Amino acid sequence: MTGTAHVMAGIGAVLIHFGLGAGLLGGLLVAIAAHREALAKALDAAPVVGCGTLATMSATPNQVVIAGRIRHEPTGTVVAPISGAECAWYRVKVAINPESETPGPVYQWDSCDWFTVADDSGEVRVAARLVDRRLHDEDIVAGLAVGLLEWEKLPDGRHPKTLTMLRDAGLDVRSRQADRHRIQEFRLPTDRQITVLGRPSRDGPATLLTKAAICGVSDRPVEDLRAAAHATVMDMGTFPHILLYTAGSLLVSGLLLRLPEWLTG
Repeated sequence: MTGTAHVMAGIGAVLIHFGLGAGLLGGLLVAIAAHREALAKALDAAPVVGCGTLATMSATPNQVVIAGRIRHEPTGTVVAPISGAECAWYRVKVAINPESETPGPVYQWDSCDWFTVADDSGEVRVAARLVDRRLHDEDIVAGLAVGLLEWEKLPDGRHPKTLTMLRDAGLDVRSRQADRHRIQEFRLPTDRQITVLGRPSRDGPATLLTKAAICGVSDRPVEDLRAAAHATVMDMGTFPHILLYTAGSLLVSGLLLRLPEWLTG
């Protein structure tokens, strides 16, 4: 093979690498843009319904938006085990040896399956797993809707007293005495304003808002969420698709430049 052919093959290899990188990034951006567009459509299509009104509807829409304040149950508030703070719901996560080359398991507990949201018309139940889904790009930390939460994070360490307290509360952590632990507590305070996009379902005599393909919670008003979703779609525009087309062109060019090398061995 001539020196020119070697140079062309080298350029082809570079183009293939750039093409693969651009393709991966373009594919990710296309997926993000598709989700944002679906979120904008879902927020536009879902009617805003009063909590009490939703609970009394004989036929409910596939998705609704409710806005109200988080309330504690008639039996009282939940007490988070690490902070001792009262709340409507909490999550505790314990990671075993998270900085190790062979980290251990991550334990996670939620205090309950749902919490209550109320407005002037009444109240409705909201599935706690909706806290894992956000309605705004900035509203996320540790996989949870940050604008609604309070949290505690203990520095990595052995924490024998905290582990004993968690076990006494019924949260079973299986670890060795020498293990290091990363312990986090996330709380949903009562009386905090919340907007929920979810799918209504009957939960005995009550109505429960639960997960759908596009759903989530936020502390922002629904008008702000709609505007932000549409703005994100507009900002991304056609760039993800242009990037994919560019990636395809780079790959084809690179493969063509390397083809002579492959054919001649």
